[in-house]
Amino acid sequence: MKKYFTATLLGTLLFALSAQAQKPVTVKGYINSLPDGTEVIVGDYATYGRLSNWPDETLARCKVKNGKFSMKFTITEPREVVIYVERPHSNKPVVVVPGDKVTINATKEHGFFTADMKAGKQHEAFTKILSLPFDKNNIPEGISREEYMKQLIKENANTYFGPLLVYGWSGYNLGYAEFYNLMPQNVRNTYHGRALKLMVEQELAEKAKLNDPARKAKVAELKHETPKYDNAEDVIESIIAQYKGKTVFVDFWATWCAPCRAAMKTICPLEGWMADNDIVRIYVSAPSSDKKKWELMIPEIGGNHYFLNQKEWKAIGQRYGFAGIPYYRIYNKIGTCTYEHIGYPGNDKMKEEFEKALQD
Repeated sequence: MKKYFTATLLGTLLFALSAQAQKPVTVKGYINSLPDGTEVIVGDYATYGRLSNWPDETLARCKVKNGKFSMKFTITEPREVVIYVERPHSNKPVVVVPGDKVTINATKEHGFFTADMKAGKQHEAFTKILSLPFDKNNIPEGISREEYMKQLIKENANTYFGPLLVYGWSGYNLGYAEFYNLMPQNVRNTYHGRALKLMVEQELAEKAKLNDPARKAKVAELKHETPKYDNAEDVIESIIAQYKGKTVFVDFWATWCAPCRAAMKTICPLEGWMADNDIVRIYVSAPSSDKKKWELMIPEIGGNHYFLNQKEWKAIGQRYGFAGIPYYRIYNKIGTCTYEHIGYPGNDKMKEEFEKALQD
């Protein structure tokens, strides 16, 4: 069984970084699908769809010219940041330390969504750890993926990777407080350690919300049982059939998917217009979502919600050919899909496609 763990202790790493703390992080790249004037932003990954009450921090921004962009920013400790453009789905999370150089290059239409990225050794090490539970060959016999995740977090609790692993697997019901309590004070004092503390407090508040009778009633109103179907690949058609004569918007998402949640915030200004035009909003959750988290989130999202099982999700992924989320489909009043897209394309494009579907 192949295993990988970082051997770099946080204190040692921070000491080593003190000499280069004044060296800025450089981010540059080329993406031919980005028009001139598109803004590229480096933001804080702790707040990117995770923490609503943590100060949103923009570390750098620049505008694209001839597909190229370049910017610098300064940090004093290891940080996970997110590099993104105006469309929320187009993002690249990356772990950086002072002096790192990050390059992003793509020639495909989806921008950052499909871009290749090169970063420093710390990002490579973290990415390697983060991916371990998704290869069955790495998981010891007799334990679940979630148990293996917990093991990895505990083995990295004394490094800055500890809080970042909790971020990375936040869609799984691991329990933030358990891991925060394992971390030494120097880890708790880091930027991401402080953010993790807030996640613990947020988790406790969410548990209280789940027990609120009014919220329970709202959840019962918004969530629906998946209707009967002959084949699992027909599950979406069986859902759409319940809304005959209406234009339907379907959003495929998961509770752990930060770009999904960011896109939901972006589309909010269109929701009133959608209601005025009798467009039905349907949200289809991946089975990898934490179901308690799902029930907590849907009252704020609104619309109609369905939670698929693994067989259904795999079948529709194969039928529609989408490998990532968020993924969107628009159906006209006779039930024909008129538009589909991986990643949120922006409000202007979405409204344009809604108007086309309304005319059919």
